[in-house]
Amino acid sequence: MHPADIRTDLELTVRELSDTYEELSLLYKLLDRFSGMDVDEISEHVVEETLNTLAVKTSALLFTDENNEQLYTKSFRGKWDKNIIITREDKIIWDAIDRKKPIAFCKLSDAGYTDYAYAENSILVCPLVGKAKVLGALILADRISDNEFYSNDIKLITAITSHAALSIEN
Repeated sequence: MHPADIRTDLELTVRELSDTYEELSLLYKLLDRFSGMDVDEISEHVVEETLNTLAVKTSALLFTDENNEQLYTKSFRGKWDKNIIITREDKIIWDAIDRKKPIAFCKLSDAGYTDYAYAENSILVCPLVGKAKVLGALILADRISDNEFYSNDIKLITAITSHAALSIEN
């Protein structure tokens, strides 16, 4: 292997390790903070951290109603209507909740969603999966950089929402 290739590989490895360290530090910090917070504080913190960590234009945390038929906004930042009630007609959000798995669209228009109210370009929906049930979903929309949501982003957001849901249930 050529020394320049080894240097490039080493630089990439160091960058990956640094990113992983930052993600783990964030998760540890959030876990520590969640333990002393109420539902409103956890919700605000999740929205703020995800907005800043993934550099998105919109972050909204929604909870299901008692019949699991509608979602209402608990906390948000960005382009969002706090009074909106999301019914089961919204397939993107409810598919993530029903499957208990995140869903991401890089280009909503390519997926057939040309007039989507919550996002202009990209969206990531991650359900809040607790021990007993799905509590709601976190919606992240439109990265500031116009990048797509990558698998490491989805894993990080899934870890954050999982810990938040467990803390809220407790």
